Amino acid sequence: KNFAGLTLVYVTPWNNHGYDVAKWFAAKFTHVSPVWLQMKRKHGGGFSIEGEHDIDQGWVRDVKTAGPQTKLVPRLLFEGWSVSDYQNLFTKSMKAVEMGNYIAHFLEQHKFDGMVLEIWSQLQGRFKSELTKLVRTLAEVLHSKSLEIILVIPAKFKGSMFSESEFSALAPHVDGFSLMTYDYSRTGRYVHNM
Repeated sequence: KNFAGLTLVYVTPWNNHGYDVAKWFAAKFTHVSPVWLQMKRKHGGGFSIEGEHDIDQGWVRDVKTAGPQTKLVPRLLFEGWSVSDYQNLFTKSMKAVEMGNYIAHFLEQHKFDGMVLEIWSQLQGRFKSELTKLVRTLAEVLHSKSLEIILVIPAKFKGSMFSESEFSALAPHVDGFSLMTYDYSRTGRYVHNM
């Protein structure tokens, strides 16, 4: 590794070669993020982490053996939440702490070092102050258990779903940011990377 900063790579179930690359070059990465997990809303106000069936403990062990300093931080995507589900979470401060403890327990149970949180884009720039507070709460809970949190942030297009203000408010609380750049827009047309 010739770069002193954080190097985060994603591994996806739809690209099996990525699993091998992560093992072969684990020592070159500070963080490896398998794209396995989704935070789902349950009826009655609860939540659950799905995707546990995708966790490959043998692969996790192989990555840790190849790169003992490499941190495994699976991506946790908030999926299937309605606006009212988010509002319910935002208005009950203890729900955020409960969620943080639930996530931390899950991560510890599977011997992960933290998570990459993908939630910001789901709300399309709405509820920024509430999201900021939620991320800070989750970060506080995870850090109290020596777990890391990296926040996925959207690229800046017209308007701003994530501005310098949110960056400044969250930078002291998260361990890093992952700037989301995909080859294709949501409309399916090709877009250039940053």
